[in-house]
Amino acid sequence: DQGGNYVLDEGWRRGLEAGGRWDRDLICQLARPYIETGWAHFRPEEEQNGFKAVFGVRAERVDDMIAGMRAGVEQNGKRAKFIFSGKGDWRYVDVVCEGAGKLEATVYVRSKLGFPAGRTVTCGDSGNDILMLSGAERAIAVGNAQEGLLDWIKSRGDRDKGRLFKANEGHARGMLEGLRQMGFC
Repeated sequence: DQGGNYVLDEGWRRGLEAGGRWDRDLICQLARPYIETGWAHFRPEEEQNGFKAVFGVRAERVDDMIAGMRAGVEQNGKRAKFIFSGKGDWRYVDVVCEGAGKLEATVYVRSKLGFPAGRTVTCGDSGNDILMLSGAERAIAVGNAQEGLLDWIKSRGDRDKGRLFKANEGHARGMLEGLRQMGFC
């Protein structure tokens, strides 16, 4: 809103709720055993919302937690997407409803505003940006990108040439470098 408060777009909300296959309470319940062992913890409240649960997870337990939670979600007839990123001893695991994600949000906003994919740019620096950067939109990976994203870029080879740009500069300077390279400024 004009006061700077977050207001959920009603069309986006309806899309996220479609199908009734998301259950955030179930996600939190399935995470409890990992939290109780000290392998995981809830990330701060400002990172959470009704369509996403975010956890910090010990690096060596990420695969176990995702596999266990995914099995529990499926056994309960629900659906969720598991996205992990980060480096070091602790990683991030975002569990989001099926229709959520950075790519889906980009496509929704782009479509709502009437922008074509070729005139829309996404930027990222970590593994949780891979899905967004793999869309039809132009994409910039900034110079300070983490290893998981860099590995993905290498695996793409020339498939995304002209659409995906790997900047040398980090952070905002990398975004500007990419925008200049793409002819936006």
